[in-house]
Amino acid sequence: MAERARRRAAALALAVGAPLLLAAAAPTGSPTSPPAGTTGDATGSVATAAPTTDPAPEDAADAVSVEITDLAAQPLTPDDALSVGAVVVNGTDAPAASLTVELRVRREALGSRDAVASWATAPAGAAAGTVVLGVPLLEPLPPGTQRPVRLSLPADDLGLAPDAQEWGPRGVAVDVVDADGDRLDAARGLVVWTPGAVDVDPLPVDVVVPLTGAAPDVTSGLVPDATTAALVGDTGDGAGTGTGRLSRLLSVAEHPGASWALDPLLLASSEPAAVSSDAAGGPDDTSTSAGADPTTTPDPTAEVVAWRERLLAAAPDHEVLALPYGDTDLLSVAGAGTPELWEQALAQATGPLGRAGASLAGARTDVVWPADGALGSEAASLAAGAGARAAVVAADVPDEVEGQVADEAPYGTAVPLGTGSGPGDDGAALTGLVVDDELSDVLASASDPDEAALVPSRLLAETAALAQEGSAGGRGRGVLVVPPRTWDVGVDEGLAALDALTGTPWTTPAGVDDLVAGAADATGATGATGATGLPEQATGAPPPALDGEVLRSVVRSAQEVEALAAVLVDDAPVAATWRRAVASAALAQRSVADWRAQVADAVARADRLAGGVALVQGGTVTVVGAETSVPVTVANDLDQAVDVVVTATSDSPRLRVRGDAATTVGPGARAQVLVPVEAVAGGDTVLRLELASPGGAPLGVGTEVPVQVRLDVAAWGTTGIIALGVLVLLLGLVRTVRRARRRPPGAGPRSPDASPDASPAGGGSGAGASSRPPPDPRTSTGHPQHPAGTAGTAAPTAQETR
Repeated sequence: MAERARRRAAALALAVGAPLLLAAAAPTGSPTSPPAGTTGDATGSVATAAPTTDPAPEDAADAVSVEITDLAAQPLTPDDALSVGAVVVNGTDAPAASLTVELRVRREALGSRDAVASWATAPAGAAAGTVVLGVPLLEPLPPGTQRPVRLSLPADDLGLAPDAQEWGPRGVAVDVVDADGDRLDAARGLVVWTPGAVDVDPLPVDVVVPLTGAAPDVTSGLVPDATTAALVGDTGDGAGTGTGRLSRLLSVAEHPGASWALDPLLLASSEPAAVSSDAAGGPDDTSTSAGADPTTTPDPTAEVVAWRERLLAAAPDHEVLALPYGDTDLLSVAGAGTPELWEQALAQATGPLGRAGASLAGARTDVVWPADGALGSEAASLAAGAGARAAVVAADVPDEVEGQVADEAPYGTAVPLGTGSGPGDDGAALTGLVVDDELSDVLASASDPDEAALVPSRLLAETAALAQEGSAGGRGRGVLVVPPRTWDVGVDEGLAALDALTGTPWTTPAGVDDLVAGAADATGATGATGATGLPEQATGAPPPALDGEVLRSVVRSAQEVEALAAVLVDDAPVAATWRRAVASAALAQRSVADWRAQVADAVARADRLAGGVALVQGGTVTVVGAETSVPVTVANDLDQAVDVVVTATSDSPRLRVRGDAATTVGPGARAQVLVPVEAVAGGDTVLRLELASPGGAPLGVGTEVPVQVRLDVAAWGTTGIIALGVLVLLLGLVRTVRRARRRPPGAGPRSPDASPDASPAGGGSGAGASSRPPPDPRTSTGHPQHPAGTAGTAAPTAQETR
């Protein structure tokens, strides 16, 4: 393609700068071949290069063909000349002799956009209008070569109607015929004839230039610096006007008739360090064991920073549709059932937009643009629930939209969409901004070197036909023109296309509100009511969508990390995790080969971070008391202290938990806490331990601890202690009795201060002396003998009484 365009450009240069041969042709259409070096008459002339040739394009057909390389990109007036550049190609293996190039004009107006499309796409053998000029090739065209030619004729000599009301699109064609007059090939173009002032209500045209398309690195959540530098390009002057795609797109977007669809990711990725420090928030992770990352602060080149400043300077003059951060894939997020990603993307977009200051203070965040304009009720409900008012949709998705547009207006506009999933369920209010697919396709082709030359004239003709149709039908609706997100157009080609769309007497630049208002007026005029239904799942979306299970996994991991925010002094790790999650859902990730690997790494990082504060528990715990506690260890692998609470639940009534245990764990430290429990009955149970923030948010993954409740052990222990006490008491009593039995008969109570072997002092009965009389020598048994005449026995002493 590029080589072919280069050769055609060289051929065109030859046509302009080479010595001229002049040929004249009467407006009747019969070609003539004047001698070389002569001049044409007043009817007009065509200048063509001397017989010089270039190699034919590599993809040239095996035939003689012709293509238009240059056609006026403005309306044709009676004071102008119709000038057409073309190239004749000989793709055969034999010389092509006696060839004539003819200029043809269809003098009747192409009264509708269908007629315009039919003319532009007609086959080579179809009727091509009246011959107004013929130019013979003076020398045979060698095989495998091409030769340029330029055809020019005053507009007054074209035979077009001179009345002002006859303005409108006309068809032109360039034929190549052989010596017998047989047409070998034909190329077609369009012009808009304006013999006087154009009296028509201008057609509102909203052209949205996408400043999007860069895939973020999942780890940093930013476009890599090297990628951003390549997208901007570097001219060395630091003015932000490089030759990269983003620089060229911004030059086109600066056109006064352009609106923007801006991905805030580009702003964040091009911020200088002084501006982006708040966005980065320091290191992504706070733990060396969790795999700490370098800071996510971008380090853009001077050219990239200058590009950003240039963008911010131009933004106030344009309607800016701010997309979610990273241009989130709405269809994939809705299909995966992960609305958190959409909400986070909207929230993350506010940072770069806010730091842009007044330049983007008026940016709209209420318009969504799903992939290729495909939309279902599932995605529409998600967008509407998050605050969207309008959605950019394709005319053929769904079929009902196409039918409504076709019945009520000749071109796309704004229609009410129902976001409900059932018949008669309109759901939330959402306006569908229906893209004009034909105009958008033509505009997109401006990036193709083989098509760019004819894009402006085709856009002029299409919009002229639309304006005439709208005016005739009494409808004031506008059109929305949106090239693809990956549009890669040259500056000159892009600006010429936007001039053709918005810089004519029959068009006027418009914005979203203009389209919505125009649709409301048209709906009232036609009597259309009700919202257009949508299928639950979008149809026509470009496959493959991002894998739903992968998106769900990244959301789960981010939610686990989010719980850390309640216990961290610096929540930068939480923000970094969600930034990775949103980057995983960027629409541009559909074309990234290692997307799954990047997301897997992001999930692993999040899991390690979420596990940075965890419970560390050993084996089985034995409880032997009614009221006791279970020891639990909390490990903190982060580099900042955390306040945590350990909660516990028992799966059996044998063991009751009497409360939670709170503690502060220092950075990189471990702490033991005691969870109070009460044993009710013996047996085995399981204690479920959970870690939570002081506010009750769960942290990480809990653990289960087997517990053995041994109340029988406690009872036996108590019984043993009681038995031991009783035994000690009995032993004491026995000892006392045994001592009493060893005293002599008649001995009185022994003084506690006397020794058992003490004898009476001084032969008297002083203190400590025994009161018992000496033994009777008349007895041999040691028992006292009662005196005669007495009855019974004497009473025992106190020590002898049991």
